[in-house]
Amino acid sequence: MTNMTVRPDILVDENGRNIAVRNHNEKLALASSRRARFVTGKWLVRDGDLSDLATATARYGISCDPLGCIGHTADGHRIAYVRNQAILEEECRLAIVVISNRNIDRRRCRGPTVIIDRRDLKLHGAHALTFEGAKIRIRRARQVLGNRPWVPSGP
Repeated sequence: MTNMTVRPDILVDENGRNIAVRNHNEKLALASSRRARFVTGKWLVRDGDLSDLATATARYGISCDPLGCIGHTADGHRIAYVRNQAILEEECRLAIVVISNRNIDRRRCRGPTVIIDRRDLKLHGAHALTFEGAKIRIRRARQVLGNRPWVPSGP
């Protein structure tokens, strides 16, 4: 029996406070064990992973410093999680996906296939990205939840 469920390669919480990248072992590696704890804990459980947040943060697949994080998917795609604009220019050249909870000037950041910034998060909520060959499929929380009175709207 084959698994028909496609698990996302990258998850971004609705405020851009944390991300997860699926590593070469098919496990989610978290950027932080302290940010968005409730959401990231749910990501692990939904993924069938009983590890604690600290274990998932220490996994191969993502490494962080105060300026941001660099992740690599199982297929070797470079993902940048930018916390400080000082690394933005470099990551716009090197990463296929750039994520930040700050606004990104897209005229100055032309290299990535996908950019997710504060505007996207406010408008669409959480994001899940899945690599499908050369394409990247993006699912946004508000697409799935629909336009209902109990679903927060964008700006």
